[in-house]
Amino acid sequence: KWDGSIKVDTDTKVGVNINAENSSTSTTGGSGVSSASTAGGSGVPSASSAGGKGETCQMMGEHLNSPEEITDFPCFPEGTKSLLSKHLSREVWGAMKDEVDMDGYTFKQAIFSGAKFTNSGI
Repeated sequence: KWDGSIKVDTDTKVGVNINAENSSTSTTGGSGVSSASTAGGSGVPSASSAGGKGETCQMMGEHLNSPEEITDFPCFPEGTKSLLSKHLSREVWGAMKDEVDMDGYTFKQAIFSGAKFTNSGI
């Protein structure tokens, strides 16, 4: 199915501030993300509505245990400078999130290291 080519929108960047009391995000490049929250006071970030467009995102970080836990467009902590946070656009996510290559390797498996270890640079 997948030929290995991905068109990347390099102008989209997402920054997220998370704390126990309040959560917010900022955007450039038109991704439309405007808020993130934690689930039930657990401290684990959850998907939330963004920008009034019905778009959601899911906070990435070390709380992730497997690629299957990535269920929504990835958001990253503020200050993340990884290649994944820089180049993964909603367009690419939408096109690739359910893709599997001919060896059974999923797109989510491919991005998991960068999603879990947000300061790794990957």
